[in-house]
Order: sequence, then C-alpha cells, then structure tokens
Amino acid sequence: MESELLQLSESLESSEASAEAIESGIRYLKALKSGRGRLESCHSALCVGMLAGIKSGGSKTASDLLNCCGTKAALRVVYSCIGQSELSAALWLSTEVQALLTSGRLTALFRDELSPAPLSADLEQLVGVVCRLPDTLSNRLGRQLSPSLLPPQYFKMVGLSIADCLKDVAATSKCESVVFLSALIGTASVLGQKEPVLGPLLSLLIDHVTRDPVWGRVSQSLFSHLPAAGLEGALETIVSTTPSSLRPSLLHSMLGDLVLINQRAKFILTHKLVLVRVPSSPNAVYNLIGYLWSCDMLGETLKLALGVWSDSSALRHMADRQHLWISSVLMLGINCFKESDKFEEFKPKLQRLTMVGMEAHIASPVEGLRRTGMAVGQFIMNTLRPMEIDKQLQFEYEATADVKTLLELSRPMTKIQEGLEKLREERSYICEGGGGRDICEGSGGRDVCEGSGGCEGGGERYGGGMVKTVDCSDSDSDDDLKPYDMSDDPVSNVPRPPQYLRTLIQGLLSTKDPLKMESSLKAAEELIRKEPSDLSEVCVELTKILLHLSDLYALPNFVSTRLNSLVSLSVSRPRLVAPFLTTEFYGPNYNLRQRMDLLEVIATSALELSQPRPPSSSGRGTVRPPVRKAWEEVIQERLKAKTRIISKGRVKTPPTATPNRFADVAPLFFFPLMSSYDCPQGTLDLLGQDSLLLGNLLYTLGTIMYAANNTPISPAMGVALLDFTWALRYHSAVYVRQGVLYSLAMLVSATPTHSLRSQMEGGLGEALQWTIGVASDDADVQCRTLASHVLSLSQTKLKEV
Repeated sequence: MESELLQLSESLESSEASAEAIESGIRYLKALKSGRGRLESCHSALCVGMLAGIKSGGSKTASDLLNCCGTKAALRVVYSCIGQSELSAALWLSTEVQALLTSGRLTALFRDELSPAPLSADLEQLVGVVCRLPDTLSNRLGRQLSPSLLPPQYFKMVGLSIADCLKDVAATSKCESVVFLSALIGTASVLGQKEPVLGPLLSLLIDHVTRDPVWGRVSQSLFSHLPAAGLEGALETIVSTTPSSLRPSLLHSMLGDLVLINQRAKFILTHKLVLVRVPSSPNAVYNLIGYLWSCDMLGETLKLALGVWSDSSALRHMADRQHLWISSVLMLGINCFKESDKFEEFKPKLQRLTMVGMEAHIASPVEGLRRTGMAVGQFIMNTLRPMEIDKQLQFEYEATADVKTLLELSRPMTKIQEGLEKLREERSYICEGGGGRDICEGSGGRDVCEGSGGCEGGGERYGGGMVKTVDCSDSDSDDDLKPYDMSDDPVSNVPRPPQYLRTLIQGLLSTKDPLKMESSLKAAEELIRKEPSDLSEVCVELTKILLHLSDLYALPNFVSTRLNSLVSLSVSRPRLVAPFLTTEFYGPNYNLRQRMDLLEVIATSALELSQPRPPSSSGRGTVRPPVRKAWEEVIQERLKAKTRIISKGRVKTPPTATPNRFADVAPLFFFPLMSSYDCPQGTLDLLGQDSLLLGNLLYTLGTIMYAANNTPISPAMGVALLDFTWALRYHSAVYVRQGVLYSLAMLVSATPTHSLRSQMEGGLGEALQWTIGVASDDADVQCRTLASHVLSLSQTKLKEV
C-alpha cells in the first residue's frame, strides 16, 4: 500500500498532472475509502504530488481529485499546500476555493457539523482552517487574488452560510446544535472580521427574533456559546449595529439573559463597554441601556459609571470622547432608571456621588469637561430631588453640540420611545459601509456582483429574503422640498395644556406668564385624576404649590378650580396628602383664608372617598344582564302573552358592592385635626379670637364622622369627638355651639346602633341632657332647631337598639 501510494505520487509529479495519473489516484482513494484506512493522509499526499505537477492550471480531473474526499478534506489540502505551491498551482487553488464558496458546498459543510456536543480537536482545526484561509491566500497570491476572496467579502459569504444553517436550526427547533457556528463567529471576531460575518446574521435575526420565540432561543443559544476570546468583539458589534431600542429591548430578544449567566459577558457589558470602549455608533447607548434595563442590571452599572465620572483623578486622565460617552450613559440611564422599583434604593448613593462629581467638574480647568459636567449634574440632581422644585439646580452654560446631544437623552421617555419607533420604521436593514463586492443569493446559488455599495437590482440578499438597499449618503436631504406658505396662518398665544405633572408644576410656578398659569390650573384636576406614575413623588409638593397659589390676575373660577385640584390630589393619594393637610392646618405662617381652604378640602375629600367610585367609561363596573337561552325566551314570551298585568312597579337594579376607600384612611383625616386646638400660635388662637375657624373645624370633624359611617373605626372616632366637644358646649360664640350640635348629630348618625348603648352610659347621655337644655333655653333660634333634630335622631336610633 505504501509503495503504491509513493508510485502514484511520483507519477503525478513527474507527468505534470496528466489525466491518466490523476484518475489512477482517484481510483486508489476510492478503493482505500472502502477500507477506511488513512484516507485523509493519502489524499493529502496525492494532492501534494498533483500540485507539484501543475504548471499552467488545473483540469477537471484535478478538481475531482481535490474534492473526492469531501469539502472538509479539500479545505485542509488548500490551507496546508497553498504556501509551498507554485504560483500557477496557487491560482488554481484559489479558483477552486471560489467555486466551493459560490456552489453552496460551504453551507452543506456547516450543516453537517451541527451538533450540541462540545467541539472536538478535529472541529477546532476545521474552524481554524475556514477562518484563516483568506489570510493564507492573500499572503501567497498578493494582488493576484480575486477580490471575492479578500477577507471582508470572504467572511461575508461565511456569514451568509451561517445564516442559512440557522434557518435549518430554527425549522427543526434544535436550538443547542449551534456550537460549531458559534466557534466560527468567535474566531472571526478574534481575527478582526466581526462586522462582515455578523452583518448578514444580524439582518436575519432582527427580522425574526421579535416575531418568533424559536428564533429568539436560537439567537440566544448562538451567542451564549461564543468563545471567550471572541465574545468582546462580537458583543461590541451587536450593540453598535443593532437598531436602537429601549423597551422592549431588541438586544434582550437576541442575547437573552447572557449578562446574568456569563461572567465575562457581564464584565464586558457592565464595565468595559461602559467605561473603557467608546462605540462610535449612536445606537450603542440606547441598546446598551435598554438591555441592562431589561436584565435589571442598570442600577449597579449606573453606580459604577457615576463613581468613575465623579472621580477627580480619573477625570484628569480621561479623553473627551470617553467622558462624553460616560455622560451619555448616565443621562439616559438615570432617565430610564427613575421609573424602576429600585430607584429609591439607589437614590442616596447616586446623590452623594453626583455631588462629588459636580464639585470635581466645576473645578476642572478644561472648559468642555466643565460644561458637560454641569449639564449632567443638573439633570441628575433634579431627577433625584423632584419634590424640591424651588431648589432645583440651574447652571449657566453654553449649549454646544455635545450638550444638546446629552439633553436629548434627558427628554421624557415617551418622546424618546416615539423617536426610536420612527427610526425603526424608516430603517429596514442594517446599513453597512465600505466598498468592494456585494454578494447576492440567487435561486441556484450565490453570485459575486461588482459594485461599491450594493447589487444591481437595488437590493441585497441576506439568507432567503430580499433586503431593500437605501443610499445613506443623501437620504436625509430635504433641499428639494418647497416650504409651505404660512404667512397668513393665525398665531395662537394660548399655550397648550400640560401633559405631565412636572410640566404642570412649572406652569403653576410661572407667575409672570398668566396664560401659562391659567392653562396649567385648568388642566390640573383632569391630569391628577388620571393618576400618572409619578404622582406619588410630587403629590405633596403639588399640594403645597396649589395651597399657596394666589389669584394675581383675577382669573375666572380661580378659587373653585384650585380647590377641586386640591381635592383630586387628596382623593388620589390620601395616605400622602391627608397627613400634610392636617399638619399644615396648625402650621405657622398661614392666614385665615388658607386654613379655611384646608378644612374645606379635607371635608370634601372625605365625602368623596366615602362614596362608591363611579363606573368607568369602559364598562368595567357595569352589571350585564344574564344571558338567557332560546327555550327560556320562548317560555317567557308565552307567559307574558297569557298574563294580565294590572300595574307594574319600577324595576330596580341591585346595588353593586364596592370597597369603602375611606375606611383605611379615616384616622389620617380625623385624629390629627384634634391634636393642637388648645395650643395658640402667633396667627392661630382657636379658643380665643378665631372662633369662626373653630366652628368650621367642628363642622369638618362632623363631616368626617359622617363619612366614616359603617367603618370599623367609627366607634373610636365617636368617643374622641365626644371628648373634643365636651369643653366647647358652653362657648359664647353661637357658630361654635352650632358646630357642637352638628357634630353630635353626625356622631349619632354614624355610630353603629350596637355601640350607642355603651356610649349612653358614658358621655353621650350627658351630652343629650345638655341638648335638651339647649332646645328649650338657648337664645339662638337655629341652635334650638338643631338641638331638636339631634334629640329626634337619637330617639329614633335608640329605638333600633
């Protein structure tokens, strides 16, 4: 066998690769293949002899000998022999490689190697051969190498072959059989060819991962098996070239929870891409923040980035582009993270680091760093302290292009999402720059098309679909558009009503702009009733602003509109607003009008909370009549026809049971109002000259007591109200005595019947005896009338006992 192989090899070399000698070699390999001996080594030896005999180009029989043992063996022969071959033999080998790529045999080779098992030594060698073949060809042939075999175009064809294999994987749902494909992508990334190989893949995955969960699992498996050496280059390319998205994150659909299960990927995405690398694509910041936000890793990343941004030593050695990138990450990250549940947990740490960072930036001698630091620090501090509107930071700095770019990231999230949606609709593929040749996939294979930017048909094929090609050079030009003639359009000075609470607060504080303040005041109640997500953060501050708001411009319905807005705040967030209102009633520096408004808001809010919530317009709270069957309707119609109806009463819909919203918050409205009535202050003396306010306080307590009817806390509230009115029964002011009688009436009405007997043995019996005296002896007619109503109401209630 050895002697026969040696003779064949010598004959191939001496006969200048004649057809007879090559056919003898093919027959020898076929005979050897049946016995499964040292097939590959024999094939390599015969090919070496054949290449030594090629002087002016190969023939069809030479191509048959090269490919008789399969594509894998042919690639290995080319890779091992190209460096020692003559120029003519090397040129022939390059044409064979080009034919192998365009005939679809490379895709078939990749498809045969799909398996979930780890890579063997043989497959690792094959990955090295496939990825290093264009460099080997370039080193041997130089400028004589075909442009289609240059590394960018070669790896683009490799990417297309991988995309075809992924289609088969998705069709069979064998998501874990992509280990070999992941190794190819990782090795190409290590060799610096990540963009060509990932371009077709990303175009295919972007079209499918958001619509098909199977493609999502295939994509996640593909990138989770990437080798550690090529992971950084691949992730950086994916983050930079994927279309911008925040939530839902397109990157999260492709990578899954890779940052949580792979420690190296976590370090790259949360450390290296944030602090060290500076992506040039504007998509990178949106994709990176959106992915970390979806994986719940945004808080830790922002704390790390803010620590570096606030370090004065790092600031002195930081490049301008790197500083601008970290600032962009902080602006968009804080803008997204403020809507997270963990925002309050990280707020103290972020606030401390921001204060240190602003000090370091203001002290920097570099004007650009100082200007950027003021813009970023102002936004972060105003976001971390939304309630202190009057203490918000306002730096004066020049609005340069970099500052405007950063401020765009601080816009409301709804506007950012709308902008990204428009960009995603306009861009149907990933725009790839660079010249050279573009590869199209036809019906029978792949063709290499000459051109610098795309294919002749105006499109470029990735996988099996046609992707529209757009000229990115002048697609945004609007020089040919004629502007509309708007000279005759009326100019409206009325500002638009605010759509967000923070805009509403700014409008209410615009005391120098009456139109803006009026528009904000009119829209306040409707906006608060919608209960936006940040209402809990600003409700107390907004209550304070409305309470101190003055009618500087004699606006129509100013008082009622302001009180309705205060009531809507108290009803929407009673646990936060009610303690503030009851505490501020006894606070200093309030005039009589403001304290009266506080009592009116408290009483009106208590009554509204005690009433059932009105049914929504969507019909969620309506009761639908039961659906009858056909035979039941027939019977009912017969009975109705044979029944004589003399009179028909009103059909009443049974009431719908709804939870009492006031039951849980009634103590917050009631007990703090009785806490400091006997403690005079500079502008408040309830037991002295402010008897009118004391009377209103009694009426408010009675209204709250009535609103707490049938609640578990009502007996305890009745006892407290009875003790409160004990010392005020013989007050000299008529209005105060009327308030005491009104409170007693509400107490008797709201106290459950089973609790009245126990209270009669306490102070209620003495209070009713005093009421009898008032009904007969009081000098005021209205007091006598109120006392009579109280006695009648108590007798009716006691009879039920």
